[in-house]
Amino acid sequence: MTIQPPLSYNEARVKAHQIAAARRQAREDLDVALAKKAEAHREYRKSKAVAWAKVERSGTAEERKALIEAAVAEAEFAFNMADAEVRIVYERLAEIDGERASFHRLVSWAERAPAGEE
Repeated sequence: MTIQPPLSYNEARVKAHQIAAARRQAREDLDVALAKKAEAHREYRKSKAVAWAKVERSGTAEERKALIEAAVAEAEFAFNMADAEVRIVYERLAEIDGERASFHRLVSWAERAPAGEE
């Protein structure tokens, strides 16, 4: 966000609306990311259960575990990527909230500043 003082009321209003729109978009992105994460987690758990059911009962427990992990690697990767996407959106929301707080402080300061002190 770039603000060049002095800031008119209309410029402040426009910037406030831009920040609000960015936050609404981030919230929508978060809803989508959370749904993707839930679906990816469901798919991972399901594929892991299927892999456990299909694994041969011969060999050591470690060998069976390695076979299962190999079978579900793609589903686990999809889940990890979906989880990372959720964290990215949370970080974007935090940045927007910080920007919003800074903007509000700047506007508040501008209201109290003596004329000519920008």
